[in-house]
Amino acid sequence: MLDSKYTTFLTLYKTKSYTETAKQLFVTQPAVSQKVRALQQELNLKLVDYNKSKLTFTQEGTELARLIERTETQTQQVLAQISDSQQVKSISFGTTLSFNEMIEPEFIKSLTRTYPRINCTVKNTTTIIEQLASGEIEFGLIEGNFERQNFASIPISTDKFIGVCSADSPLSQAKVSIKDILNRQLLIREPGSGSRFIFENWLASMNYDLDDFAKVISIGDIVTIQQLLSENVGISFMYESAVNSLPQYFHLSTFELADFDINHELSLVYIPGTPKEKTFAKIAEQISDILK
Repeated sequence: MLDSKYTTFLTLYKTKSYTETAKQLFVTQPAVSQKVRALQQELNLKLVDYNKSKLTFTQEGTELARLIERTETQTQQVLAQISDSQQVKSISFGTTLSFNEMIEPEFIKSLTRTYPRINCTVKNTTTIIEQLASGEIEFGLIEGNFERQNFASIPISTDKFIGVCSADSPLSQAKVSIKDILNRQLLIREPGSGSRFIFENWLASMNYDLDDFAKVISIGDIVTIQQLLSENVGISFMYESAVNSLPQYFHLSTFELADFDINHELSLVYIPGTPKEKTFAKIAEQISDILK
């Protein structure tokens, strides 16, 4: 287990407050300060700083906090694996809404053959990465971007990002420019979603942003977006497989947007050094087979 100086520093990094850290650890504020000073002396590194009386962290401090968090997560996973060998096998993971649309329920069904206990959360990319870092889940299935220097990943497949509308829309099967769609109602996922991040980045590369659209509706549920599209209530952008997997009665179509050629990697992401790396590789193969 980690020395209390390291856990104290990690808590300080997360709370950005000596007072809040003391409350969470049930110690005094001077005790927190003493442990941080002792850790700096032990490592011979400056970990914290102040900018106009505001607590900040040096680059070394940030890197150390991330290392401590990964170490804690790995420790939890090792202990869980030891516990699993004595008890009923279990697995915990998170998947994005888009990824979930592509693989459920077949993926869960395949897991039940090995794991009597399964915990699956469906969240956006940002939340899944946070849960992974904190040890709440063992791996994540995401299609968004993430900090590759802090996580290991197994590529599963590549999916095309496309413009989607109702088959009754004037845009159906049309080739358009970005100026042609700015007067349309845009249906987009909530902040933190991988698909939103991808689309916003592309807009920025074209010197546009979401404010340039006449109407923007942010929705935290891809199914609701798909249903609204089928009723010709706007346009959206999503993965091709999320459209192809829908029943025909959704009555959706696509449109081709100039200079919009985006293919994104679907990945299984986990904490480096986990004892379940081989297990995750097999799971990634299972998902790849489902997506074929």
